[in-house]
Amino acid sequence: MLALALLAALAAALFGAAAPPKHDWPPEVQKALRSITARECLEHVTVLASDAYEGRDTGEPGGRLAAKYVQRHLEELELEPGGDAGTWFQGFPLQKQPRTGPLEEVNLLAAGKKPRDPKAKSYRFLEDFVPALESKEGEARGGCYLLAAQPWLPGVAPEIPAEAKGRIVIAPEPPGADQNERTRTFSATLAKAGATAWLVLPTEPEAEAPKKESWPVFLAEDAPLCTLPVLRLSRETAESLLKKGGMTLPRADKGKPAAKTPAGPLKDVHVELAVARKGFTYGRGRNIISIHRGSDPKLKEEAIVIGAHYDHIGFAKNPQLTRGKPGELHNGADDNASGTAGILEVAEAFASHKIATKRTVIFMSFDGEEQGLLGSRYFVAHPTFPLEKIRCMLNIDMISRNEPRAMYFGKLDRFKELNDIVEGVARRFGIFLNPEGMAQYMNRSDQEAFIARNIPACFIFGGMHSEYHTERDDVELVDPSKMEAIARLMFLFAYECANHEGRFGD
Repeated sequence: MLALALLAALAAALFGAAAPPKHDWPPEVQKALRSITARECLEHVTVLASDAYEGRDTGEPGGRLAAKYVQRHLEELELEPGGDAGTWFQGFPLQKQPRTGPLEEVNLLAAGKKPRDPKAKSYRFLEDFVPALESKEGEARGGCYLLAAQPWLPGVAPEIPAEAKGRIVIAPEPPGADQNERTRTFSATLAKAGATAWLVLPTEPEAEAPKKESWPVFLAEDAPLCTLPVLRLSRETAESLLKKGGMTLPRADKGKPAAKTPAGPLKDVHVELAVARKGFTYGRGRNIISIHRGSDPKLKEEAIVIGAHYDHIGFAKNPQLTRGKPGELHNGADDNASGTAGILEVAEAFASHKIATKRTVIFMSFDGEEQGLLGSRYFVAHPTFPLEKIRCMLNIDMISRNEPRAMYFGKLDRFKELNDIVEGVARRFGIFLNPEGMAQYMNRSDQEAFIARNIPACFIFGGMHSEYHTERDDVELVDPSKMEAIARLMFLFAYECANHEGRFGD
């Protein structure tokens, strides 16, 4: 006990509010380490464990809101999305009746100066823009090309310049009697020329917002589709977009040849858009996956995973999941808004300080952990990164309660090399990772899914408490300094494992 007390005292001296000790880590690594702070950890938990997020239940509105919060922060870091089809999310089915969510959350139009611009302007669905009736579902991102700012002359076929390839084209519709047919035909012409989407300019001088009543027709199952996403813009929206690129939208002038109208790429304008016909589906889980690429010519094809689940049990509709009162809001501040905050801080430390690693580092925020490790088990069954290339997994869960220096370490003897790395880093801080009693938790958090696939994995845990899975697990009880300490340790574990050239275990 005296030895443990001395270790705790040493840990407090080395790892408290003061800067962490300087060892042989490069200066940029030490700077990144110091960027992980108790204040920022608490800010994340305060949001994620607020009543507005309704306990982050999987497949429910609060869970989806939490996923968007995590995604938004990862986008700001300019990490690489690692989910389905180049997105941030990996969706998976749940054993519950699905419900359709609002269309305005999945039909999007935003414009900024650069990709994933946090200051991008978002336009309003059914007020600033509306998808064309025949628009193809899908997403598009990239620069814009203004093909013309005025109506085409009858009988004059618009030419699609080579510069439009790979861009979102802004242009009015060609003339003709059948609007739907013109839309389909011209969108096919644009797609053939390599354009990724079409933003339709209004042709009337005083064009108002798109017609809202057209949207139910768009929902028809048998609606013919264009070959790329097509959005119709209000005049105000069109003027706003062109102004961002240094151009103007003139009044319609039917006597002016199309060849003399403004044309060319919009400077410093990056547009993101999405068209979805039915809205998103509640009753589906979503893992959030981001990637920090390694730099070693060989080892960058391998990866380590840093994981934590972001879901909780919401209003505890399933009485078997609560130790408190079913029907009451369970905010889950410690479980596991705290671990989610830690993951976001570690990801920010790697990305913002451009930390070079030999291996790739994958950050995973799992959904559905509370319902039976659904998200992590789905990932290993349907990996978005080759599973055979994942060398180890480090998981954190409930890292903000109990004694500030009481950190528990779940490990398996057969992953000796991984355990040695983790415990070695902790010792350099004077931190004792206690394995006592952790065997009972090794199959109760997301590391279990990786262990089942023989991927070396371990688990950092802040310890059990009486508020676990009750309506009392609120932000007022968390210890920000403990979150900071464990997140900092996790950052160094990840750094060491990503650069380790040997084995991680049998």
